[in-house]
Amino acid sequence: MCGRFDEKFLQVPDKVLITSMREHQKYFPVVKEDGSLLPGFVAVNNTKVLNPGLTREGHERVLRARLEDAFFFFESDKKRTLEDRIDDLQGVIFQAKLGSIKEKSERVVKLTRILAESFEPELADTACRTAALCKADLTTDMVGEFPSLQGVMGSAYAAYDKEDDAVVTAIREHYMPLRSGAELPETAAGALVGMADRIDTIAGCFGIGQTATGTTDPFGLRRLSLALLHIVKDRSYRVDLSSLFGKALALYGDRVDGSAKTVEQIVSFVKGRFVNDCVR
Repeated sequence: MCGRFDEKFLQVPDKVLITSMREHQKYFPVVKEDGSLLPGFVAVNNTKVLNPGLTREGHERVLRARLEDAFFFFESDKKRTLEDRIDDLQGVIFQAKLGSIKEKSERVVKLTRILAESFEPELADTACRTAALCKADLTTDMVGEFPSLQGVMGSAYAAYDKEDDAVVTAIREHYMPLRSGAELPETAAGALVGMADRIDTIAGCFGIGQTATGTTDPFGLRRLSLALLHIVKDRSYRVDLSSLFGKALALYGDRVDGSAKTVEQIVSFVKGRFVNDCVR
């Protein structure tokens, strides 16, 4: 069953419309040959359709309500810049013992500068600006409705705020790769912030004893370690893991166990992921 929606909704980023169609309604989006979205969709009925026109209208009415919500969220979110939202991250908990997302963002900025000065000094300011803004979209209504759009919406709102193009791209890329074998960051700034973000999380979890075991990995530390390793390999960086994780733990202060033993445990864990998954 083919349906259409109002072209005004195409003002919203394609990813939002596609996510709304797929996740909420199980509809197929329709695109042009160049990949750009058309104001149409395909729905599949698992019962015999006696009145195609009425059925189509029903699908269109349901989707219209979803897209009106997305359109409202998008327009509402744009009334505040990402920079204006940074302080709001103080109310978003990263982990009970490790503080808020705002505190995490501040640590990630510092780690990003450390990494940039080692590998891409000319990009230090761009990467740090990205690190400062990259989590701000967590406070938006759109991400509250569609959590899978973290980074995507940050990038879209950064573009609306007229942030530098490199920052816009790096905000979206810092979440990459989302899973094993997925797309890696194409820009150095995105790679640097993505590394810093993952290093901070791994260090913090080990620092409070929340490590992965044979049966549980609630913080996805294996996935984060693999992502870190794949980025390092893709960028051909030579990384001193002990030094990096030592600095990451130090940024937490007395909230974590920043001893040499903890650093050794982290490095051993990351090396284990390298041996098990990257060398095969």
